[in-house]
Amino acid sequence: LQPEQRPILASAICGMVAACRPETLFEGTALFKELLLNTVGVADPLNLFTLLLLKVGLTAQCVAGGLMGGVFAPALFFGAAAGTLYYSFMQHILGVYLGSVSTYAAIGASACLSAVFRAPITGVVLLFEMTRSYYIVLPM
Repeated sequence: LQPEQRPILASAICGMVAACRPETLFEGTALFKELLLNTVGVADPLNLFTLLLLKVGLTAQCVAGGLMGGVFAPALFFGAAAGTLYYSFMQHILGVYLGSVSTYAAIGASACLSAVFRAPITGVVLLFEMTRSYYIVLPM
């Protein structure tokens, strides 16, 4: 593809996916907050997994296509969703009950942010700023 055609293709793909799943649009901060507040995710892990895959794919498509946007807020959502899915796996498949789902979501968000930006101290400090709890920072 020519460089001028990449944004057009990325926009078309985002539009087609958003017609079926509108929650894939934008950075995902509303869903991120719902994951941290434990109001979504654990009840329907398959839906959350599908949403996670779609958002990862669309974010990669947008970055590759040169569209405006960032990776900071999507990285927080990716980590929170992965942490919630891990909690669901541990609880439902293995029968292990450790901590709350919001703890797993917050640690997942911090870990994903640290990996994406290659700044682990920043991830830990941001996790502390979000939770205001030393107890959740100590395992990091």
